[in-house]
Amino acid sequence: MTKTELSKEFATRFNKEAEHVFFCPGRVNLIGEHIDYNGGQVMPCAITAGTWLVVARNADKKLRFQCLNFPETAELQLQTEYSKTGKEWF
Repeated sequence: MTKTELSKEFATRFNKEAEHVFFCPGRVNLIGEHIDYNGGQVMPCAITAGTWLVVARNADKKLRFQCLNFPETAELQLQTEYSKTGKEWF
């Protein structure tokens, strides 16, 4: 999915325009796993698959999470800290 398509999907789901779109590329280690912390040489490489994040502010102090790949959603009240409690992606 393109950045433009993601922005349109965000507008459809949340009835507002996206303010920012972020992308974090995935990574592979070309030498192998578990070598880096055992003192060996590793050559990490970014790949085109990754995670996109589309965000916009709201006035109701809630964080709403939705994903195109999973059906679960989350709505959390804004607070000073959070901790993960379940197996869900959010």
